[in-house]
Amino acid sequence: VSLGTAYKDNDQTEKAIYEYEKAIIINPNDPLAYIGLGTLYFRLSAGHANSELNKGIYQYKKAIELDPQNPSFIYTLGVMYDFNNEGSNAIINIIKAQKLFLAKQDKKGIADCRRNLREYFKKYKYKPEDFESIEIETAPQPQRPPEAYSGTGFLFSAKDYVITNWHVVRGTNSI
Repeated sequence: VSLGTAYKDNDQTEKAIYEYEKAIIINPNDPLAYIGLGTLYFRLSAGHANSELNKGIYQYKKAIELDPQNPSFIYTLGVMYDFNNEGSNAIINIIKAQKLFLAKQDKKGIADCRRNLREYFKKYKYKPEDFESIEIETAPQPQRPPEAYSGTGFLFSAKDYVITNWHVVRGTNSI
């Protein structure tokens, strides 16, 4: 991903695309590789609805599957949908991003979303109440694994006696 970003930052688009695609093959679970590739396709589209823009949208959707709580990814997808003249998809994604920015108390993100929503509601002739039922998936809270500790010791005899130090087993209910 780093090499792709370096090429992208130096306007070496073809090399950057190659490196991002290679990064996706090596680690298909890295959302940043999809974001880098999607950003390049978005640039190549020059802000017009075309196949490059559709490729960018596809890459952003893949990244969001891997990191659904990243408001910046969702926000940019909304902007891309606007450039593709998909008003309802643009609005839905900006609303989702705004909810995530609110949860993170990201004032700039919230302001950007509000500005875009005003523009999109006017542009596509929608009203906010048309989208009141938009829900976002919340990340599942990680369950705390059962506490486990390890220490040294060995089994002694056929009756499975354990020989170890007291500090290894102190406070345990089972071994």
